Amino acid sequence: MKPFAERGDTPYTAVLTRHYGVDVTDISQQGCRFHGRELLAIGDVGVLSATIGGQLYAELFRVSRSHMLPGLSILCEAGVEFLPIPSGGRFLRDIASRIDGAHAAPLRRVSRAPQKPRRAKTDAS
Repeated sequence: MKPFAERGDTPYTAVLTRHYGVDVTDISQQGCRFHGRELLAIGDVGVLSATIGGQLYAELFRVSRSHMLPGLSILCEAGVEFLPIPSGGRFLRDIASRIDGAHAAPLRRVSRAPQKPRRAKTDAS
């Protein structure tokens, strides 16, 4: 196979994704807060998805704050703002009023075994 740079066809655009398991601890129509094992960089964008009542919901977000929780060396907290969305589809903000403190447990997705948090690389690092 020829190296990509030597091929005559048009290059393709792709998206590189990473999956993180998080616990959503607070949610509103503007954004949410979640805990996870990875420290996210402020300004990062992503997609938060959850299955609720058998329905898949997703939300585009931008990280507005992120820090390691004091005394909990393996847990990080991020505050995110939801980004503008296209019409149609199932979005978490649409059901945020039904996801409140009345639930016994936060939204949860089981992930891999606990690891030490990794610091996100930023321009200042």
